[in-house]
Amino acid sequence: VKDTFEYIKYLNETQNAGLKTIALVSEDTEFGANILKEELANAEKYGFEVVENIVYSQNATNLSAEVMKLKAANPDVVIMAAYTSDAILFVKTIKEQNYYPKMLIGQRGGFVADDFIKVLGEDAEYIFSTSGWAPDIATKGNQQIVELYKEKYSDGIELSDGAVRDSINILFIALGINQAGSTESEALREALVNL
Repeated sequence: VKDTFEYIKYLNETQNAGLKTIALVSEDTEFGANILKEELANAEKYGFEVVENIVYSQNATNLSAEVMKLKAANPDVVIMAAYTSDAILFVKTIKEQNYYPKMLIGQRGGFVADDFIKVLGEDAEYIFSTSGWAPDIATKGNQQIVELYKEKYSDGIELSDGAVRDSINILFIALGINQAGSTESEALREALVNL
């Protein structure tokens, strides 16, 4: 979340972007609630005016009312925490309502899912997203991982942020099991806390 606000600040400082107002849109599970808390704190810290704060049901089948609120508030930047299906629904709805903020930033989640791009196609263009990893990070180790994945596992599909995160989770559990010398739950929990 901090990187999101750093990026907006960077655009204002280096590109004279004039991004001053923000709307926050979050789904209502723990994922959205935790991100929203950080977004509100960072908006205040970085001096951005929050003109709309929308929390919607993660199971929503219609986001027309939420998009209408955004249109009325007319923020420079919309920052959204969503899962895949609601991120897709949101983008389809803003297109239907002919609403395009200056900038739309997704907070990972559905915005980095393969299905988001597959379903939306060109409508997924020009949407920013935060991510813990990207295949174009130009370090030697990262490029080796990308190439190894292409050679052995990809079946024509690029290595994604989600796959990297899942791999790291498996490695984390393996390290915990090795350190604990056991798969017993309490021993594993203790090892993971103290890696």
